[in-house]
Amino acid sequence: MCDLASLSAVDAAKQTRAGAISAAELVEAALERTAALNERLQAFMTIDETGARRTAERLDAIPASQRGPLHGLPIAFKFARARP
Repeated sequence: MCDLASLSAVDAAKQTRAGAISAAELVEAALERTAALNERLQAFMTIDETGARRTAERLDAIPASQRGPLHGLPIAFKFARARP
């Protein structure tokens, strides 16, 4: 299997909708990659690992016919701090 964290969003979405990979697998790959990068960069303030895993489990239970185009893709938000 390929490195799931290196898949493009388009490829990850296609594979998730097709059932080739699960949302849970994508989340685990993203969490591992984030942890490795965050040690060096300190880029993330909050990572809800438990919530991400729970959501992935719920998403994996949804039938393929009911999955949307971004189904199961992990996301992150970056907020810039206002400077005084």
